[in-house]
This record gives sequence, structure tokens and C-alpha cells, in this order.
Amino acid sequence: MEIKNFKVVGRHVETKRKRTIELVAFSKENALELANEQNLIEIIEVVEYVRSPSESQIDYAKKLNIKIPQGSTLQDVSALIDKKLNGDSEPKANLIEYANERKLCFSKYIGEDRLYSEIYDSFNGVDRIAFFILSIYKSVKRDYQINLEKHIYKNKFYQLSSTLKDDEQFLKSLRYYDGVEYNGFIGGSSTNTIAYKKVVDFLRKESLINKTNNVTRKTNDKNPGCLVFLMIGLSIPVLYQIGAYLLTFLI
Repeated sequence: MEIKNFKVVGRHVETKRKRTIELVAFSKENALELANEQNLIEIIEVVEYVRSPSESQIDYAKKLNIKIPQGSTLQDVSALIDKKLNGDSEPKANLIEYANERKLCFSKYIGEDRLYSEIYDSFNGVDRIAFFILSIYKSVKRDYQINLEKHIYKNKFYQLSSTLKDDEQFLKSLRYYDGVEYNGFIGGSSTNTIAYKKVVDFLRKESLINKTNNVTRKTNDKNPGCLVFLMIGLSIPVLYQIGAYLLTFLI
């Protein structure tokens, strides 16, 4: 849901003093809920306002050749800069739908990896572990159902999650990851952890994946065929020289 900024004026539950706090929320009602969570009671005023981007943000965006849409907020420009720097893509419709279901606030210009991370951060405990398991399954099987509540294997994911919640070795390994990495595991360190291997073992045991599935994919799904195009772009003589060099090396 689109980010909105609010100033809430009220009295603190303990000191009874008047206080003004700034909040990010998706509606006035949501802002009131968040204000109550911060011990603000006897609400006097709730005002929605626009946080304009700073001059330094605008200057940096221009250096990155980012076109700033008219009416963009501080959060919008931050999202555009983040997407540019990380080479992030536009989020898929089902990911946006799931984020909205979870009542998350995010810029309409957010990238897919960043939104995936926001969804991950919204989970705790067994729910976070279950989402980690779903993410591995999604990556291995190229399954695009990201909604944990609607997934056909939800019960299986929670079955393992309940087992792993007290596994200190697993939990220590899980802390290695952040939410961005969940959106398509890449071969190397991210697929060589205890947490990853335990989940893969379970998925195989439950026949949710099989031995022919690639569980250590070394390329990012977002850039398929890069090596193919690179090789096509090379001339025949260059390919010949590469082959001759490798043959010499092997001998």
C-alpha cells in the first residue's frame, strides 16, 4: 500500500504531556493504531502531509540519470535511487498483491528485491522460517506462488518450520540471510549454508523437489543467457584461441 506520512498530536500515556510524532502509514486509521502502539493517547490531531525529497536526493538522482516523476515524495526518490543502484526490476503483480494483503507501506517505485525484503521483515518466528522455506522451494522449482497463505504446500512448510524453530544451529545459519537474498537464491555462499541444506533435505524427503532439480543455481534468474550471448558475440578466431589455451592448460 502506498506510503503516506502523518503527524499525530496526542498525550503520552505515562507523562500525560502533549507530544507530536511523525509516522509512516497507509491510512489515517493505521496512523492512529501506530500512535497508540507508541503510547500516545487522547489524540488531538492527525494530519497527513507530503515529505518532499531533499535537494541532496534530487542531485544524486540526477547524477544517476534518474527521471523523477512529478509529485514524487522523499520515499519515492529513495526507492528510485535504491532500484537504480541495485539493478532491481519492477515487482510482479502477485508480489505487490501479497504486500498489500500484509498491509505493508511501500513506494510505488519500489524494486522487486526490496519489496521481497519488506515482506520478509514483516514476518517473525515460525512464520519467517516458513517464508524462508517457501523461498527456497520457489527458487528451486521456479514456482511463482509467493503468497504463503495460499500456497498448496503451506502445511508442509509450517511442519518443518515448527521443527526448526528450536534448532540453534539452523537459527544461527538463518541469520546470515537478509530478505533480498530470499528472492532467488544464487549459487555459492547463499546455497551452502546449514539452513539452506536442511531445508533442501526436507523438501527432497517430502518429495516436493527431486535430485534432478538444480539447488545450487549459479546465475541470477533475472539475467538468463548472459554467457550464451557473450559467447555468440565472440568471433570464431577468438573462440579458437580460447580452446587452444584451455587444451594447453589441461595437458
